[in-house]
Amino acid sequence: MFEPEEVEKLITEKTVGPLQGFRSKKGFPFAAVLKMNAEHKLEFDFGGDKNAEGEAVAPMDFTGKEPLGKCPKCGGRVFDGGMNYVCENQAGAARHNADPEATGNQVHTRSPVLHASKTRTPTLLTAGTKDRCTPAGQAREFYQALTGRGVDSELVIYPEEGHGVGRFPALTDYVTRLVSWFGKHMPA
Repeated sequence: MFEPEEVEKLITEKTVGPLQGFRSKKGFPFAAVLKMNAEHKLEFDFGGDKNAEGEAVAPMDFTGKEPLGKCPKCGGRVFDGGMNYVCENQAGAARHNADPEATGNQVHTRSPVLHASKTRTPTLLTAGTKDRCTPAGQAREFYQALTGRGVDSELVIYPEEGHGVGRFPALTDYVTRLVSWFGKHMPA
């Protein structure tokens, strides 16, 4: 439950927190800032590239900070970002300042479009227009690269989803497409 002061702050400033006591879908506790969006709906705000007014903020600077360990995904250093743990390759200056056209950097070498010519496997691509990690435009570019090379591909963009599909009715559509895709390409 909210304290009266928290409700007042949320209404007047459109944001409150960080607040404790939330649980993830898997049951893990977490803290988060709550913000009220333009439609007056509450959303979690875990930080990112924009402030409450939608203006760009400076990238995180890890200079002088002690890493907590290695990222299991890419091997980069992981730091305590206050509200969450942050991989230097996902939120640091390297990510924000990397030139995607420059060969050799992680932005370039990890781009699926760069590897489309090696892809032969039929590919079902799904994306959410509200995804702040992987914009739907990147899925569209990869889809075009695959179909341009004759790879059987399908692209579905969910307007109200973020990074992953998790709400109805999009979830029902996603599962139906997935089962159909595997039925077509990997029949029993």
